[in-house]
Amino acid sequence: MPPVVRRTLSRFDTPRALRALSVWTPADAPAGGLHPGDVGWLLRHADATVHLWVDARGTGRPDPRLDPRHDAAAPVAVGFLDGRVLRVTAAPDADLEAVAADAEELLVPGIDRSDGLPVPGWHPHPEGTGPLPSAGVGICMDVLIVDWDHLMAAPSDDQRYAMLHDAGLSVDDDEDVWQDRSPSVGPQWFWSPLPALGWFGKFDFGNVGFSYKDHFWAGERWEEIRAFVTPEVRSAVDRFIDPLFWGGLEYMADRDDEGAVAHVSVVLPPAPPDHLLWCPPEAVSSLNLLWGSVDTELAALREPFERYARVDSGRMNDFDAFAKLLCGWGDVIGEAQQRGWGVVGLRC
Repeated sequence: MPPVVRRTLSRFDTPRALRALSVWTPADAPAGGLHPGDVGWLLRHADATVHLWVDARGTGRPDPRLDPRHDAAAPVAVGFLDGRVLRVTAAPDADLEAVAADAEELLVPGIDRSDGLPVPGWHPHPEGTGPLPSAGVGICMDVLIVDWDHLMAAPSDDQRYAMLHDAGLSVDDDEDVWQDRSPSVGPQWFWSPLPALGWFGKFDFGNVGFSYKDHFWAGERWEEIRAFVTPEVRSAVDRFIDPLFWGGLEYMADRDDEGAVAHVSVVLPPAPPDHLLWCPPEAVSSLNLLWGSVDTELAALREPFERYARVDSGRMNDFDAFAKLLCGWGDVIGEAQQRGWGVVGLRC
């Protein structure tokens, strides 16, 4: 078997791994394994690490086509530890046995599991204890708006998480629909008819936005077109999507350019464990002001999107889908603002 070498990357060193994943997991990729959007969620954490396996035969040899910081070692697989599960996607022609032999060093025998690799001693899909559920979408997120005082009255993170998890499940009227969504499904709200559960509402993005793959690719498209957007509009979109799903503003050289003075960045507190978004009411108010600026200028993004977005790979390949995702978040923030509530995101 060809030898492989594992490299552990920080959040700042992942572009090559993400590019490889984008090639290996097109928009119609089957279920299981790892998608670029999954890595996108992981990179929201400052201590995030990603494992990149490369063909050892290329290590140490420069490749003039690549950044001089990299050698010619071809990417073979990408993965990260998601709790007790090692999630991995490999190149179509990769030697999975070679990657699995090395990946074993990352796993605690009898406790950890693997999704995407034939690691000895663990079957990829054992009955009743399979890896993280997937419908071909990678990570997905339940978005709830919540009465913050009611939520924070719970004494611990664990109890708050249980409240939110149970609340989200309580309005899932048809689990089959959530597992196998029709392309015709659009954004919709779910509200409990029970007065005791009147402290939350659940937003379903529908066929665009249910998967974090859509959010990841929306961020990619924005980075491709933002240089061609007027500074004031660019500043508003930057600061609206950054805390919600993008997280790329800190890497943009022009983040403090003309127009930014009109918009204040929204910094969210760290999310508790197992939460993907934690947005208290005061942050909702700031985001709602930003959405007002974005919404009125949304049509102005069509021309730069259609001219400069690289729609030959991945998802989010037309402007209407991009705008629909942003409008979904605008709806969420607007509904929360009307009630003085906060917004949370739970992995589903």
